[in-house]
Amino acid sequence: MENGKANTLSKVKLIISAALVLTYIAVLYLALNPDVTNEYRAYYIDEISKRWPGQSGYDCVIGEPIVFNEDSGDLKKIDRGRSDATEEGVFIEPDLTVIYLDSVPEGDYVVTLTFGPSDIDDMIDISVTGCSFSEQFVPDHQSDNIVQIPISLHRDEGSEDNLVTIRITSGYHEDILLKEVVLDEA
Repeated sequence: MENGKANTLSKVKLIISAALVLTYIAVLYLALNPDVTNEYRAYYIDEISKRWPGQSGYDCVIGEPIVFNEDSGDLKKIDRGRSDATEEGVFIEPDLTVIYLDSVPEGDYVVTLTFGPSDIDDMIDISVTGCSFSEQFVPDHQSDNIVQIPISLHRDEGSEDNLVTIRITSGYHEDILLKEVVLDEA
């Protein structure tokens, strides 16, 4: 009888050990391949985002203007280079401004950025994920500056990254007024 109890106890120990090993393997897999939003990944995992925008903070609706005035909830889409917001728009630092737009499916699009008039005489460079070139312009002193950039988003098979990154750079360090961004189908 003692031998039967010891044999049963050994089987129970083996089953518990196997369950623990499988649990540890599952936890390790989930740690290496977390199923999280792009906002979470950019801020907590990759540490490329400087501000926490909240869950779904970068979400973008195709064709809907993203307005950057003082009452807008879209200001959180500007991750870096944001200064004060006004009734018209937000002042950005052209030495490096980064804007994230999430939930964009594969396809061909046009990114339209509207800037306010500016006294900057320096070239401003705008690059967008999925764009093979950068768009450059010198701001107009008299009227709004509208820049349109065609992009094509075709991702590798299995890639679930649907984040569009817009970078605005210049050697000039004066703030410029960004009024809105629109992502439209081409």
